[in-house]
Amino acid sequence: MPHSGICLKKLWISGGKSINMRKRAVALVLLLAMMLFVAAPAFAAVPANTIVVGNKGWDMDYAVLHGLVNQILNEIQAAGGRFIQYIADGVGIDSAKFEQALVAGTAPNLNDAQAAAAWAQANPPENLPAQITLYNEQNPNGTAVNTGAQVQLEVTSVKAVSAKALEVTFSKAVENTAALSFTVQRGTSPVVLDVSWNQAKTAATLSSSTNLVAGTYTVTVSGADFAEGKNGGSVTVEAQKVARIEFTSTVIVKTGTQTGTIGYKVFDQYGQDVTKETVAANIQWTASQGTATDINAGTITFNKGSDFAAGDSFVITGIDPASGTTVSATFTVGAEAVVQSLTLGEISLPGTNTRIFTGLNPAARIALTGQDQYGNVLSKYGDFNGKVTVVSSDSAVVATLTDKDGGNDGTRDAAITINTSGLTTAKSVTITVISNGTGRTASKTLEIVKPSAPATVSLTAPSGVIAAGDGVGTLVIPLTVQDQFGATLTADQVAAVASTAFTITSSNSSVIASNQLKIETTGANKGKLVNTAAISGTGTTTITVTVNETGRSDSITLTAQAARHVAQVSLPDTLVGNMLQGATQTFGVKFKDQYGADFVPTSNDGNYKVNVAITKVSGDDVGLDVTPKGDITDETSVVANNAFTLTADAYKTGTYTLTVKLINTSGETVSQASKTITVAAATSSLSYSIKDIPVLYKGAGSAASPYAEKVEVIATDASGNSYAINPSDILSITSDKTEAAVDSASRKVYGNNSGLNNDVTATITVVFNTKDDVKTLTKSVTVSSAGLAAQKVYIVDKAVDATNLKLATGTTEISTVNAVYESGSWSVSQAVYAGVLDQFGRVTQANASGKAHAVVAPTVTNMVNLTGNPTVSVDASTGEVKITLTGVDFAADKTSGSFRVVLTTPNGKVGYFNVQAIKK
Repeated sequence: MPHSGICLKKLWISGGKSINMRKRAVALVLLLAMMLFVAAPAFAAVPANTIVVGNKGWDMDYAVLHGLVNQILNEIQAAGGRFIQYIADGVGIDSAKFEQALVAGTAPNLNDAQAAAAWAQANPPENLPAQITLYNEQNPNGTAVNTGAQVQLEVTSVKAVSAKALEVTFSKAVENTAALSFTVQRGTSPVVLDVSWNQAKTAATLSSSTNLVAGTYTVTVSGADFAEGKNGGSVTVEAQKVARIEFTSTVIVKTGTQTGTIGYKVFDQYGQDVTKETVAANIQWTASQGTATDINAGTITFNKGSDFAAGDSFVITGIDPASGTTVSATFTVGAEAVVQSLTLGEISLPGTNTRIFTGLNPAARIALTGQDQYGNVLSKYGDFNGKVTVVSSDSAVVATLTDKDGGNDGTRDAAITINTSGLTTAKSVTITVISNGTGRTASKTLEIVKPSAPATVSLTAPSGVIAAGDGVGTLVIPLTVQDQFGATLTADQVAAVASTAFTITSSNSSVIASNQLKIETTGANKGKLVNTAAISGTGTTTITVTVNETGRSDSITLTAQAARHVAQVSLPDTLVGNMLQGATQTFGVKFKDQYGADFVPTSNDGNYKVNVAITKVSGDDVGLDVTPKGDITDETSVVANNAFTLTADAYKTGTYTLTVKLINTSGETVSQASKTITVAAATSSLSYSIKDIPVLYKGAGSAASPYAEKVEVIATDASGNSYAINPSDILSITSDKTEAAVDSASRKVYGNNSGLNNDVTATITVVFNTKDDVKTLTKSVTVSSAGLAAQKVYIVDKAVDATNLKLATGTTEISTVNAVYESGSWSVSQAVYAGVLDQFGRVTQANASGKAHAVVAPTVTNMVNLTGNPTVSVDASTGEVKITLTGVDFAADKTSGSFRVVLTTPNGKVGYFNVQAIKK
């Protein structure tokens, strides 16, 4: 090839060939001629003898050997003639620059390797991608190669691609699209558009749900390192308009002796199909004879006005007045449309379903489309109604032609609705649609499965000790349930089938019986296995849960330990270790059982007693006293917060040890707890403040009300230690607002305006006598204008303390009671009481007179294996929930059953308990 450079120049300047032909000739000569040169590398990652077109590269020897030259030439032509030929590792000649050099007469002599290399070094390739796919003998399918080129990020174009969207194109793929932000303005007005990216991350589409208003849009992109001044662009958006109208055939499809239809499509200036959009709604149609009416977007109804005759032809013309766009064509009259082809398409499912389930109507809908003999697209219910027959391979599955919403109004997209309500087993069913006119068919096989249901279950052993006598709901066993598709069911899904999908057994009824276990359907333990009766005794039992449908099961073995008893005593953290002379404070004690769990004695345990005593460490004798002291034989009487009172002598000081002991019947100390209490005289270094006062209920009315709050003063030394004070040092307590009244004698503040409509903030002032002077302390308190509102419904085993509005000492919440049917009558195992907690922390017995917030409405639900109607009432004087079972009986062959009692307040708070019915 001694004259390749001369030939290239002659080809470029000759006028007898098209520019594409010239570029193909240039490409071919370069492709075959540039393989012999050697030069120093510029982009060392690109091997010699490589031609690069866009982001693809071919080894020249490989391309010639395997006949790929024409393919490469086609790639070059598609790329507008642009390519880069590498004459050595990383040194290449850019086709565009070389063509310019030919025109300018400065092209290098390609027979001179040094001249070619020098020219290539001085004119490095432009627009080289950072990565190419290289094809060679070792990688015939292509492998990624990094070229080493550094392409700086630029916005290369901003253009309107539809009436609702702009497209921003970048010079290279954006690695972190989330880091970029787009600011769009129409003139000076900001515009908010949604952003989406193409798969290559080289272009972002900024779209609106409505058409963009005409104007000039400026897009600015931030969040990356752009080439200077290359981070945005502008585009002028015109109002959407009709740009093209097309008829879909040249035949009037006959619908009657004088009428027929003609199909058409409308496109806007962006080439978008807008046939059904508002912009295309005003096209006016005329006919050379008769009338042409647009009765539906995309369909013209033609009426000749007399019967069609052989050879009839008509000119139909349409014009869009707004844009002036017209269309006109001559039409002949064809036969009535028949369904020539059918397609069963996308399957849509109701709700969140992901499969076609048995027992549903609708279970699925299948999109139906087709074409008539004229090539018109058929997609509406009316296109197929009376013209097709739908057949199901299983009579239990009904397939019906409907519109996409399940009706048959004729204006919606056609669909085949699948009704599986008569099918109870999973199977494959084939749906076939037959064209009555042509016999053409379309079929689709559906896999119909049973709805998601438990298939496997696994149990997780509960943590902690289980002991005889543990109450209802204390045994909690988490379940993991999976359906037949391997999906894990939620707690709600498990609860929904808890009573029917599982069988629960216990191998040792002396620990707990099978019928005393159930899967909870509400509350915090929803979907978990819980005990509905107390643990009966010690021993080992295996609890098994079986999925009824599949027979799959899982088991855990539990050992119930000896019944819990009080084993450890402690003092509360709230007990203050420093007291000023004359100060008082009250406290209770806390217990743990032999397993280290918190323990609240609910009745006297004769095996233990509590001893409380004060001993002097240093200082004055009898400077601190506790009442009561000595032996307390009933533990249930010492668990309240105010069971004991500590009193510091008004004139003595010293350090003392408060000791509380738990002693067994042998006189041995099983457990003890001590705290050092220091009684000190007030000093000048102490600072004083009023403790925070809770928000007050407006309707307390007096200091005797349970809603009244204590005004307490605390002393603090320089080290931050707190001291209980002598209450007699409080000289007075006043309030600056009548809505927050104060009783100095009891040192309480209370809300005193039941008709309050707005919250009131009052300032409480305490005059306090210290060692050095008399101090004035202040504290803000809010009186709420809100009425009492229920926060929780308690279901408990003791009546609420109606005087102090709190749960009675030793109260236990309950979730299940037993109702026993024996010798023709019912008895309930224990009394049940209800109380309502309000937003101020007080508990009112349910249905108490005049307490609207505490009214509860009882409902009986979840009846299992029982007939008849249990009745429930709540005693207004005690809050007791009374159950009447007159007329209630067991279902045939059943000896156990259950139901739930739900108590609901006016504001929707609920409490509930289960009644386990047993027949003896």
